[in-house]
Amino acid sequence: MLSKFRSGISLALAIAVLAGCAASTARPPERSVWGIKVSAALQSYIDYPASKPQPKLPAEFIVWLAPHGVITDKTMFNSSGSAEWDMAASLALRNAYRLPPDDDGRVPYQAIVSMSPARLFATAVNVPRPGLGREDRPTYGEKIAATVRRHVVFPDAAQLPGNPGAEFDVRLDTDGSIKTVDLTKSSGYSDWDVAARRALLKTETFPLDVSGKAPPRIFITMRPKL
Repeated sequence: MLSKFRSGISLALAIAVLAGCAASTARPPERSVWGIKVSAALQSYIDYPASKPQPKLPAEFIVWLAPHGVITDKTMFNSSGSAEWDMAASLALRNAYRLPPDDDGRVPYQAIVSMSPARLFATAVNVPRPGLGREDRPTYGEKIAATVRRHVVFPDAAQLPGNPGAEFDVRLDTDGSIKTVDLTKSSGYSDWDVAARRALLKTETFPLDVSGKAPPRIFITMRPKL
């Protein structure tokens, strides 16, 4: 019975980790033809009014890309110092969904994206794309989605128009145990907001990433339909 009520959770594109993880392996972004194309593609997805406080630093992400440009995962390795801007930048990457190819039609496996309200930069990271066998393994976002999904109970999913997303800010201890779950943007349907938050709280512990640790903060969008 529970499988009938399980929800689709869009995590691979909705995870932003606020920590210093991966900072040691990242390099500063540089301007390039491809980076300029990425900046132009992301600009229209940024929702951050000029009246809000402007962060002094950019929010910096490492993003993982499929061969066709779809963002499969992303990690924030440097915060801007503004939680509001960090989320706006993360959501812009999520909503963009796909980054453009370079002039030769190629897409890097990894890229660094640096985002501030005034300027966006992107640069490809010189990391070879894994073989097919490795790409078939679940990403960290997919592991979290599988962990949370089994706790979702929402019998009214079919009655909702579309597939609205409820967005959450989840704080974690280093062992992956959930400290707080805050709704940052309603799906527009309070019943789904409550069911999605309940599923996150019932999960209790998130899986660890490849470093054997859990990030301190993750943004998650949960949707009621697969």
